Amino acid sequence: MQFVNAHWTDSTEGFVRAEIDGETVVFPADPQNRHYAALIAGSISVEAYVPLPPQPPEEVLRHQALLALYLSEGITEQMILTAIDEIPDTTNRELTRIRFMQARWQRNSEFVTWGAARFDLAPAQVDQLFLAAPTM
Repeated sequence: MQFVNAHWTDSTEGFVRAEIDGETVVFPADPQNRHYAALIAGSISVEAYVPLPPQPPEEVLRHQALLALYLSEGITEQMILTAIDEIPDTTNRELTRIRFMQARWQRNSEFVTWGAARFDLAPAQVDQLFLAAPTM
């Protein structure tokens, strides 16, 4: 068996995920298990478990988003309203205002995408704001 990228699947070190002969396999850290026995016999080190970063929620409440924007980026509700008022096209301006007033803001919505571009927020910054918002 040829092992590639052997990692613990969690902090308890109970299971290993590895590519074996081109296939991803998850197996218990049990000497009775043929994959684990081969891993040990081959003196192959298992990389430490690295938890996945938290994923931002798909939506947050409007008031939570406004608090996160202000506390993290200094962006106020009035600044957003002013930016909306600056949209030259009447229809787009009104649609953006309506989306701004919605009780829930969705991470991948047109409004959030517009706001991120308008206030020079990178996607990672928006993700951080969505992660922080529920705690506000």
